[in-house]
Amino acid sequence: MNNTIRQTTARRGLRTAWALALVAVLAACGAGKEDDTSQPQQPTGPAPTRAEAARFLAQATYGPTDASINALAQSNYSAWLDTQFNQPQLPHRTHLARRADELGANMQTVSQTQFRESYWAQALTGPDQLRQRAAFALSQVFVISFVDGNLANQTRGVTAYYDMLAEKSFGNFRDLLESVSLHPMMGTYLTSLRNQKEDTTTGRVPDENYAREIMQLFTIGLYELNNDGTYRGGT
Repeated sequence: MNNTIRQTTARRGLRTAWALALVAVLAACGAGKEDDTSQPQQPTGPAPTRAEAARFLAQATYGPTDASINALAQSNYSAWLDTQFNQPQLPHRTHLARRADELGANMQTVSQTQFRESYWAQALTGPDQLRQRAAFALSQVFVISFVDGNLANQTRGVTAYYDMLAEKSFGNFRDLLESVSLHPMMGTYLTSLRNQKEDTTTGRVPDENYAREIMQLFTIGLYELNNDGTYRGGT
């Protein structure tokens, strides 16, 4: 599995990807700045207008407030990004542990409800808004779900998985993909857990479900492309 990961992924930082995506947003707002250097640059420049700040925050956070709009309008995009990149992560499992102690006193256990409590609290009031939006975006690509019968009661495991996405949000894509691939919740969801190699004697074949997902959905896609975006054909 590790060899497949190394061969099919680029060693590219997610922090750079976020900066590039936000550069595109700024360009659409009329506040972008072209850069001829080969290294991607974070957005810089003068303070945005309130309208530009509101649009930016609507895409980079779970929603702007008057206070956040005013703060950004008095600063600039680069400073805002630096602040967000340096915000410490508050793991959802911390909330889960606290609620487990409270519920345990009444002979109850944590469930999906407690994870959702933490998720919405951080989405609405957490200071690390960019990390939370990045983690949510990643969760829509590297999908696992409580709806799956095997994960419905795995609240702690799913919480740990989501915390892992948040932890890796600003890091290296290859490291993220490896962490996703080796996480027990992904192994359970896409059936690679306890997978075994082919055995020609018994006729056993490996479960290729995750191998297909990692290539078709997580990295290359259905078709291999040339550098100019055209389909690569032939053998």
